[in-house]
Amino acid sequence: KDVTRQVLFDDPSLATQLRYFEVAPGGWTTLERHEHVHNVMVIRGRGSCLIGEKVHEIGEKDLVRVPPMARWGRPRSRPYLFSRSSCTKG
Repeated sequence: KDVTRQVLFDDPSLATQLRYFEVAPGGWTTLERHEHVHNVMVIRGRGSCLIGEKVHEIGEKDLVRVPPMARWGRPRSRPYLFSRSSCTKG
């Protein structure tokens, strides 16, 4: 809810994608689970990120690694911006 997304880089030959997200006040993302690793960097603001069964408070310049098949997402939180890179098996 209340999330914008932009793809900044996408190269299927490298099996990677870099995306930019903005989560508005009161917004959140869905819970997801993927076979590939996700790396998340918070650009601005603060929020929380669920990884597996644990909620982590995250803020500006934090880096978060989401392992394969871990349930993860951003529950309701304060506004923040982040970029995420995803690497899939080619």
